[in-house]
Amino acid sequence: MGRKHRPQSEPVTVFGMCWYRPDQWERLLETAADREKLEDTHAGWLASATKGLFRMRAAGMSVDPVEVDVEAMLRWCRVIGRPFDSAARAEYVAELLRKRHEPGAR
Repeated sequence: MGRKHRPQSEPVTVFGMCWYRPDQWERLLETAADREKLEDTHAGWLASATKGLFRMRAAGMSVDPVEVDVEAMLRWCRVIGRPFDSAARAEYVAELLRKRHEPGAR
């Protein structure tokens, strides 16, 4: 089963997925407004996130894991006046991904 070929001019939508480091997991749990939605351990989250990533890619979606720094994300939420919840984390990753894919970005 091959991938569909897109016309050169058709943009590809790339989705971002928060990717957390093990050393920051406890900080995420301490500060998340939606703590109850998060796995108790980094290992549990990693297993779930990896399955989700594979499912999305198997469905033909272009998904980039985006390693995030929890403290930087918290600062960003404070600056824009958002609670540190899943919606804000998704928006933060989308912004990082957008910057990553801007022309001239490295």
